Amino acid sequence: MPNAFIDLQSRLAALLAVAFPTDTILTEKLGDLPQQIETTLLNIGFGIVVTTARGTAQNLDQAGWSQPMPLVFQEELTVAVIHAPLLKTDRNTLDAVSTAIAALHNQPVAFGQRSTPLIRVTGHELATDAPDGVVVHHLLVRTVLPFSV
Repeated sequence: MPNAFIDLQSRLAALLAVAFPTDTILTEKLGDLPQQIETTLLNIGFGIVVTTARGTAQNLDQAGWSQPMPLVFQEELTVAVIHAPLLKTDRNTLDAVSTAIAALHNQPVAFGQRSTPLIRVTGHELATDAPDGVVVHHLLVRTVLPFSV
């Protein structure tokens, strides 16, 4: 059965792969994402992780509670740029953040469809809980996700 959340993360990863063709990009499609981050990204010194932060259902009260309505989420995702500067000295975290913003902002969620929601970068922040020697910068991304039940 298709998973709309994984499909959305995969779409972001595909857009990022164009901008970062030689870098590792991970999503929650992997079974053990924290282990993959530790064993893969932290050992090579640079990579990107796409995760779903939260979703909020929209328009639930428009038709009242007696009529079926399509379920549409306002989805928020996090794109984490992870950089270990002592291992990967040829990279700069903020350059990567800028490149990721350019790769994602205003891109369509569904490639090739006429009417599709757009991906919006709504902010960024430096993670304060990163391990010693690692810089993590989060991009905050938002889009609309129709959901079939």
